[in-house]
Formats: sequence, structure tokens, C-alpha cells
Amino acid sequence: MLANGRLRRRVGGFGRPQWSPDGRWLLVSSLSHPFEVTLVDVRSADEFATAEFPLEVPGKDFLATPAWAGNGRTIVAVVGDGQEVALEILDISDLKQVRTKLTLLSNTQRGDWTLSDPVYDSRARRCWFVGAKREGKTLLWVDLARPGTIGRPDADVFEEELHDLALSPDGR
Repeated sequence: MLANGRLRRRVGGFGRPQWSPDGRWLLVSSLSHPFEVTLVDVRSADEFATAEFPLEVPGKDFLATPAWAGNGRTIVAVVGDGQEVALEILDISDLKQVRTKLTLLSNTQRGDWTLSDPVYDSRARRCWFVGAKREGKTLLWVDLARPGTIGRPDADVFEEELHDLALSPDGR
């Protein structure tokens, strides 16, 4: 839509949108489980429609809402195939062939943590996420330089409700 309210257009389906760091894309996640994830090109040439691209990871489902990871070509996501669950950096530069760029945590490395709500801090090269156990939920991280190693800011704190993580634009 223009600033004057004219030329309104639909920019994607129903779900939870996130702007890409480069401002070209919306990453839209459905509100159902497993999540359907779509990229919407908001700079498409047609003023009455947008180009939408469903993202699919071969043999895997999105098990949590993904987030942008640094640029407009990678996302961080919790994915699984029914038996294995992993926290991964996904390369989406080829929309027809999404591929795993880096596995941050695999099934054996995550222990009995249930993973959700990943966000990526490009300055620290660190992925933050919510980890849940029977005791409750807590904030966890894994550094890109040390995949498979979980960090935890406060080892004894569990919350009943913790979700929808977000980072400030300057990373502080």
C-alpha cells in the first residue's frame, strides 16, 4: 500500500510474518503444527499480487516457527522427520531446493530438551531458542562455532511460559 492508502494488495496468506533483513521477503509461518512456511516476495512487479514460494525441507517438517539467520538467504529452524529432531541453519537461496547448511543440534546432542522459538544473533553468531523439559522452559543457545554444545544463561531457572523470542536490531 502507498503512504496515502492507495494501491492496497494482499502480501501473503494467514500466519505469522517476519521481514527479511534485506527487506525483500516476508517469511510467513502458519499457526498450525507442523508449520507451513512460505516466502513472499514483496517487491514483485505486479501491483495487485505477490509471488509466494512454499518452503519445504526434503523429508522433514517445520516443528517451530523459523526465523531469519543473518541475511535474506538463510533461516534457523527446528525441523524433524518423525524420529529425528534438529536445530538447523537452512539455505533458502534456491527456493526449489532448500538445504541444510549447518546442523546446530541433532537428536543425540539435544538430550531431552524440546526445542522451539529459535532466533539468530548475527553479531554473536549465536542461535537462541527455548528449551523445555518436565521442569519448565528456559532460554538456551548454541554458537555457530561450536555446534552441538548447548549454552544456558541461568542453569536453575525454569519458567512456565516462555515463547516468541525476539532480538533487538542492534543485538543488545
